[in-house]
Amino acid sequence: MWTAEEEFDHEGRFFNIIKGFHQPKPIQHPHPPIMSAGSSETGARFAAKYADMVFTSMTEANETEATARIKAQRAMGRKAFGREFQVWTTCSVVCRPTEKEALDYARYYILEHGDWEAAANLSGGRRPTGPPGPGERLHSPGWGGYFLMGTPEQIVDRLIHLTHMGLDGVVLSWVNYEAELAHWISDVIPLMEQAGLRQPYTP
Repeated sequence: MWTAEEEFDHEGRFFNIIKGFHQPKPIQHPHPPIMSAGSSETGARFAAKYADMVFTSMTEANETEATARIKAQRAMGRKAFGREFQVWTTCSVVCRPTEKEALDYARYYILEHGDWEAAANLSGGRRPTGPPGPGERLHSPGWGGYFLMGTPEQIVDRLIHLTHMGLDGVVLSWVNYEAELAHWISDVIPLMEQAGLRQPYTP
């Protein structure tokens, strides 16, 4: 449907299509990159065999295990399927002009207003289900992923660190997308480009 210029029929295991056609076609050629997320052995092999981008979950607390998993995933792709692919994770972001502002806001939404009951229901016991205690790292409720908190410069330093761990990209989330994404574009992306983490956008 992404590549055929004429109508086509298809009979498969899951779908039967008569006179299939799709417009508009994707911008990417021959098709958009395929991302696969799966933490089981079967899911990891499926991703290594078919995906352009493999999604893996990690936090600051399990960096050593995550680094080993990334290396093992790439090795399996090369050995079993002769393939290369990107590896991505997800990051929750709190970025502010000063470290104190970032920490104050993180404490505000995580400790004072975090809906930990909803987070426990969402994660089904697979993620931290309560607010961090004294001395513990701050982490976002629910599927927060790797927590990026600090100034634009500190955020870019952490992204460089993630790159050295073997990651090719990150999926980002914020509490207030509209305002915080605008701040990311204006204050963080230029530093990412200077650091060689991202190519300048050319329309």
